[in-house]
Amino acid sequence: MWIGASLHADLRGKLIEQMLNEIRKGRLNDRGFEELIATILKSLEATDVGIVPRRLDKGADILATFWVATSFKFMLAVQDKHYQREPLVGGDVVDQLVQGIEAEDVDLGWVVTRARFQRRQRSAKQSWRMPAGVALI
Repeated sequence: MWIGASLHADLRGKLIEQMLNEIRKGRLNDRGFEELIATILKSLEATDVGIVPRRLDKGADILATFWVATSFKFMLAVQDKHYQREPLVGGDVVDQLVQGIEAEDVDLGWVVTRARFQRRQRSAKQSWRMPAGVALI
């Protein structure tokens, strides 16, 4: 049976909305959050998606490989933080990801969270810079 594009989009939107509500209610634990991210990466056509065992975690919680135009390979490291609205995600998390990028020899990094990101402070004590190749999601 063929499902029209409009119905498909509506069903997908409702499924996403329902999943976000479950995450906001705290019904998804840390491991479930990692599995959700890994599933999303696979749906984005990543290959070799793997959750790094906690005892081997060097700053990257999930590793994935992407191919661009079937010719150019790049690796992605993901640092996930399954926080509630607090604490804010800050520079220390970015530092963890950079360590993971270097340890795993990958090309890009994402910080994924359901919390909010700390604003970059101007004072020397609290300042942090976004390294090249890192995105906050």
